[in-house]
Amino acid sequence: MLTVDHSSGESAFAGDLLDKLAAKIRDGRRILIVDDINDSGGTIAWLRAAIDAKSGDPAALRIAVLVNNIRSRSVSEYHGSEIDRDADKRWHVFPWEAVAPRETLATDALAVPERLA
Repeated sequence: MLTVDHSSGESAFAGDLLDKLAAKIRDGRRILIVDDINDSGGTIAWLRAAIDAKSGDPAALRIAVLVNNIRSRSVSEYHGSEIDRDADKRWHVFPWEAVAPRETLATDALAVPERLA
């Protein structure tokens, strides 16, 4: 399992792990990345670009998300449900985030105010 928090701003955090994924693609393997939400599309765009630059084979990478924003700038091949961010401003707190302190959740939610109702 690879955990990448692109929103943390630590883009070098997963460098070694992304190198390993790209090596698997070069060896003929296909990779599926599962993300919680495709909201703005930033994480997906970053992952695709990073792995493609290292592997040279964008067709070997697929993305699945639990919640897909139809207004996202990035496309996921698979999704559990869809939302329209223009109409649905709910802030999604996933079970693995629910253990975070309330202040952290509030700060994260307020970081992008246009997502909130």
